[in-house]
Amino acid sequence: MRWPRCSRRSSPVPRSAASQRFSPSMIPRSRVLSPRGSSPGSARSSRRSTSRRWHHRVIPVLGGQFSLFSVRALEEVAKRENQATPWIMKSEVEDSLLSLQIKSAGYETMLSASARAYVGGMTTLRSLDGQQVKWNSGAVELMRSNPRHPSLTQRWMEHISMFFNGYNRFAFAFLLISSLSISAFEFYPIWIAPTVVAILLNLKIALKIRSRNFRDILFAVLFVPAELYLWVRIGHFVRSWWKSLFGGQSDNWAAQAKAERGRGNAYLVAPIIEVLVLAVCLFVQFKLPIAVQTAVILPLGWWSLAVLTVTQTCIMLVSLLRPTHGAKV
Repeated sequence: MRWPRCSRRSSPVPRSAASQRFSPSMIPRSRVLSPRGSSPGSARSSRRSTSRRWHHRVIPVLGGQFSLFSVRALEEVAKRENQATPWIMKSEVEDSLLSLQIKSAGYETMLSASARAYVGGMTTLRSLDGQQVKWNSGAVELMRSNPRHPSLTQRWMEHISMFFNGYNRFAFAFLLISSLSISAFEFYPIWIAPTVVAILLNLKIALKIRSRNFRDILFAVLFVPAELYLWVRIGHFVRSWWKSLFGGQSDNWAAQAKAERGRGNAYLVAPIIEVLVLAVCLFVQFKLPIAVQTAVILPLGWWSLAVLTVTQTCIMLVSLLRPTHGAKV
């Protein structure tokens, strides 16, 4: 993964130290940059000069795996926010929250174009579900508490995109089964175009991986593995918003730790609910008269799905044709 140049905590502060006042000695000196990478002042001029010097890209929200900080920035954040430490350990997305606070203090958060920090990922669906639901739930809470913060625009776009991805696939499954049940389905070759564009975009992303292997390329061109993983992500998305809106308070840190120990079956909730909702919708559909299905529901459903699919395909084409200038991840 890429290595943010001046951003989040370099090493976690123990929970027992939460009551202590922040001091630079709490941060390992070997992992902290000098303030020149994140000097306060004009954001526009700072962005230009720093980008030219380090060839980095300004990003709104930093990754949480490994980062370097300006001690001055952390001190100012702790002082401005009246916190014992620069980051709040109780937050489920303390890295994102710290990113917003750093930018609000007048500093830049940047991503290195060359440095990498290789970290391990989750190896099971159970542990992946615990991690992603925790992250997404925290992100939703952060977005709802700061809905107009400019650094969260990308987050909002990602969640809006995930909503339409979920609707698109659910609607296609519903309309396909409904049409086949009354022999009203007609296939048009143009429908293959979105799939082809998606495969090419996945392949472009795979080729940008610096340490890619044959499995990365195969994952991209086969399409089905990427599609199945997207369904898993849609489940994380739905569960996170549900927990944020209706679930009340819960300890997602403990839930993730439980999942990583191989306990709990929460990762099965989303696919079961998806199948049940689809079954209920189909049951209601089959109870309607054939004339209503063929004259109202199916035409309107396929038309709305076509408009959404064309829009998403155009967005993918823009991403596919956008030059990368040799960038690697």
